[in-house]
Amino acid sequence: MLTTLDWSIVAIYFAVVFAVAYLVTRREGTRASAAGYFLGGRNTGWFVIGASLFASNIGSEHLIGLAVTMTRGCQVCTRNRVEKARNIGLTDDEINALIAVTSAVNSGVTAATARVAFGMLEEEQSGDCGDACSPNPQ
Repeated sequence: MLTTLDWSIVAIYFAVVFAVAYLVTRREGTRASAAGYFLGGRNTGWFVIGASLFASNIGSEHLIGLAVTMTRGCQVCTRNRVEKARNIGLTDDEINALIAVTSAVNSGVTAATARVAFGMLEEEQSGDCGDACSPNPQ
């Protein structure tokens, strides 16, 4: 349970982040063009850019890898990905939420694939698609 002090720290953190973002985007170099905005006026140091890339990729790589691994049905691979996800700080509840989303996406993809397959069969039977739908095009 979060206390008032915890919420105050979170509020102060967001206020500082928004203040820094506001001040940085108000600089002339970042507002002159879209390139200036997206490239930070071309005055951001290499360390800041590298740290940002590293921090933004480490979690997403493991989450996407875990989701893809689960769709492949490899238990050993899934075990390894779950271990990596735990090592970067994900809780079992978060991992289970990812598993639930992956299951829902897989069932949706399976249903969509089946609908397309049925549609292709109907087109092939009606003769509207020529050889394009045939499993053995001439």
